[in-house]
Amino acid sequence: MGFLYVTNTDAGIERTLNEDNYLVNVVDTSYGEVCLAIVCDGVGGLSHGDKASSYVVTKMDRWFRSYIKKDIDFTTLVHDVNTEIENINFELIQMGFEARKNLGTTISAILFIDGNYYTFHIGDTRIYKYADGLRYLTFDHTVLGAKIMNGQITEEEARKSKEKNVLLQCVGVTKNLEIHNTNGTYDSEDVFLLCSDGQYNQLNDGEIEDVLEAMIDFSQEEMQETALELIESVKYRGERDNITSIFIKLS
Repeated sequence: MGFLYVTNTDAGIERTLNEDNYLVNVVDTSYGEVCLAIVCDGVGGLSHGDKASSYVVTKMDRWFRSYIKKDIDFTTLVHDVNTEIENINFELIQMGFEARKNLGTTISAILFIDGNYYTFHIGDTRIYKYADGLRYLTFDHTVLGAKIMNGQITEEEARKSKEKNVLLQCVGVTKNLEIHNTNGTYDSEDVFLLCSDGQYNQLNDGEIEDVLEAMIDFSQEEMQETALELIESVKYRGERDNITSIFIKLS
């Protein structure tokens, strides 16, 4: 089973600096094609969010290229990836301390291997899966995300709240990360979306579900056209943040 994907990023209607970074790396292995996809959103309230997100993506890519060449122990795979994220987190904290700079970023990563997927998540970037319906594979590590989980506030109320972008943890700032992991299987008609909050802020779940469902039968060119239209749509609605999306479907 192979992977068909499109990637797009846009600074948005207001910002000149794009602090998002992303990666899709597909490698042929003894397990078949293996794919690692990542979206990182540099924390805009800190001084060097773009450098933090770039550093995480670069380090994860380098680690993945080395890791995938080895015989993989699936019983320790999640621990191995989590450990690398924690190591990168420590490095960023040290770099920030030595340079007297604040280096923070979110990360949402998914690894597809041997018919299974594994997710690794910190912050408010997101991963969605469409398979006979829309499913969140991540939850937001934000003040509002916690309130939604606890039933204190609805999704609609959260959209209007001033606390919308207050993160509870991010890579490069939080010393003891609590990485959110999920796993499952994937099939030939599954579609995945990784994106920064700039992509989903102006969309409701129904709109995202409709796009992912439509992509089941799309060519790569059609996927790209739709992805670009979706970016323009949220910009038209007034989205001010950087916008990044990765659409992946199994082929």
